[in-house]
Amino acid sequence: MRRSLRIRIFLTIFLSVSTIYIVATTLILYEVQLIFTKNLTEDTQKLIKSSGTLFNRIFSEDIEVLRSIKNTLSALSDVNDYNELIENQNIIIKNIIEETPQFLSLGISWEIYGIDTTYKKNHGRYRYLYYWENGKITTRIDTMDIEGDNIGSLYYLFKISKLDDVTDIYFDSYSGKKEDEELMSSIGIPIVKNDTYIGLVACDIALERFYNIIQDVKPFNEAQTFLVSQNGKIVANSTGEHINKPLTNILGSSVTSRNLLFNIKEAKSMSFVEKDSLGNKNLIIIEPFYFGNINSSWSIGVILPMNIINQDANKVFRIGVVLAIIGLILMVLTTLIIINTITKPINLAAESLKQLSQMKIGNDLKLSSKNTDEIGQMINSINTLVDSLAEIKDFAYEISKGNLNAKLQLKGETDVLGQALLEMQRSLKIAKIEEEKRDTEEAMQKWSIEGESEISAILREYAQDIDQLTYNIVSYLVKYTDSLQGAIFVINDEDNTIELQAAYAYNRRKFLNKSIPFGVGLIGRSVQEAETIYINDIPSGYTSISSGLGEEQPRSLLIVPFKFNEVIYAVIELASFRDFKPYVRRFIERIGISVASTVANLRITLKTNTLVGDLQKRSNELSTQEEVMRQNLEEMQATQDEMIRKANEYESVVNALNQVSYVIEYDMNRRITSINEKFLRLIGKTKREMLGTRQGAFMMDDDRDEQLDKLWENLMMGRVTMFTQQVAIGTRSLWFSEAYIPIFDESGKPHKVINISNDLTNLME
Repeated sequence: MRRSLRIRIFLTIFLSVSTIYIVATTLILYEVQLIFTKNLTEDTQKLIKSSGTLFNRIFSEDIEVLRSIKNTLSALSDVNDYNELIENQNIIIKNIIEETPQFLSLGISWEIYGIDTTYKKNHGRYRYLYYWENGKITTRIDTMDIEGDNIGSLYYLFKISKLDDVTDIYFDSYSGKKEDEELMSSIGIPIVKNDTYIGLVACDIALERFYNIIQDVKPFNEAQTFLVSQNGKIVANSTGEHINKPLTNILGSSVTSRNLLFNIKEAKSMSFVEKDSLGNKNLIIIEPFYFGNINSSWSIGVILPMNIINQDANKVFRIGVVLAIIGLILMVLTTLIIINTITKPINLAAESLKQLSQMKIGNDLKLSSKNTDEIGQMINSINTLVDSLAEIKDFAYEISKGNLNAKLQLKGETDVLGQALLEMQRSLKIAKIEEEKRDTEEAMQKWSIEGESEISAILREYAQDIDQLTYNIVSYLVKYTDSLQGAIFVINDEDNTIELQAAYAYNRRKFLNKSIPFGVGLIGRSVQEAETIYINDIPSGYTSISSGLGEEQPRSLLIVPFKFNEVIYAVIELASFRDFKPYVRRFIERIGISVASTVANLRITLKTNTLVGDLQKRSNELSTQEEVMRQNLEEMQATQDEMIRKANEYESVVNALNQVSYVIEYDMNRRITSINEKFLRLIGKTKREMLGTRQGAFMMDDDRDEQLDKLWENLMMGRVTMFTQQVAIGTRSLWFSEAYIPIFDESGKPHKVINISNDLTNLME
């Protein structure tokens, strides 16, 4: 115990003093680094700006030469004699090339319409290229863009912008040989007269001469300097590497992480510290410069290794470390003297506390003392602590065995540990209850999701067959809800009855015929009240389950009406020996919406097909009667009476259609000749506004003209055409199922078309 106490005192003093030394040393080093870095950054920025001024002057001189050429040629272009213009041009350009060795070539492009008033096209040009070859000036003449401007080319960009500019860098040679390629950039000066572009003066500039200038920007030998174009390509590098390569070849991921390409395009000054691929820190400084008064810029960058910058700071750091070590030695000696002056009366108590700190709890750790001073009070406190820890140990052991009802007596209001253990016990009880509840809810949710997915699959697969649809739904629900039997009833609106559509029990399909009036029995009451009925005490004689041991009455009965848009289309009845849990009942009610929607859509489809068939049949019958009337004049009166009767029947069918569907009549020129009131109410128009309107006003598809042409091609051939489409009416977007039926004249040719539409918007959504 004596050794532990010594270590604690020693560590307390040592850590305090050493912390002060470390913090002071760190602050000094940090401040020194800041000062050195700041001074070097400012000096380097001045050096870069000085080099940028030099670059600006070099480019400015080249640009002014080109502008002088442009002004001279612009004045010469007023001469109508083209040959004289070119002769003067050749003299001027060759003299300039001889006096400007930095120009690899000079190019003059003339728009033909700018120098030949008889030329009427706005494209086509003559290009004159002057360059050194085999010790003499060579001229190459090309006729270009006769068929049209080369969209996207550099020349086209100058033609469109009419602005002076410097292009990005590239490798090229006038001989066409790879070994003769040089790094160059081009300066272009458009020739504009009366705001009309008539030509371009351009030169190719050798960039190898910038290498020596870049070398002079380095503040010390270990630094690396580079020149980068506005598009992020390396023009020159003090190492001679990565020429015409992306800036990422030098700065790596910093280009992306610090958005360097954007800042270079925007001609922004930058300085930051970044690690290279080897993990070494570098100070990076980038400064832009402009090309004369052209609004384009390149940038000069310098990479300064931080280890070089920090050399002087490290000297100060080493001195601080030496002083810190001397101070630590003195501190250790002082601490040892203080420790040796501590008296020994607390050794026994210290040993007991050591055993307690190692969680060795037992009565043998209790101490005896007759002292009443502070040491005696400390020993009594240790004995009390031993008793308390023993009781806490027993309590924790019971909790670890899962006995969350174990008892623990608090030692008073200040017994924080005991209160914490009791709070832990209470939290464990709550957590156990919450975990059980959460597991149950997750299981119920998973069960419901899987069931809804299976029901959706059944609805998609059997959406066109009511018998297969209802049978597969009821058989699946009986099995999935662990029921014994079930049945689905479908609403018959014609006679206001509820008809049994499918039944299932004991893993077999049941073929039963049953019809229930509205309001009769539990099924009728559920439909009439549009509410779920759940009974876990089924009335005697309501239903029974037959097995090999006899008949047994189910315990629970669940009746759920399937509603869609507040309209009941079907109802399901399930019986089971077990209770239907609330989550099961909610699951049945949720899927009821999808089932009802599918049944509703199936019913609308069947009704529409029936009406369309009847209408076509009536139309064919009328056509037949008209043909008979023309062939047999003697039976005209009888045929006329028959036609009137058929017309009345046709009118009845049309009236029925007008009640349930949207009906429009078109002539063969695709114009509306009749429209029912239901459609007028939907679109908010009057009949006068709609008559004579061409078809397609409400269609949303981009290819509606192609769709309409194909539709009328079928109708002209007498074909009934049906399809579903989305239309826009006002601010609404609706889905319609549409049937187009041609009506034939006396000669058997279609002379008008009837369109019958039904709103499927709710179903589609």
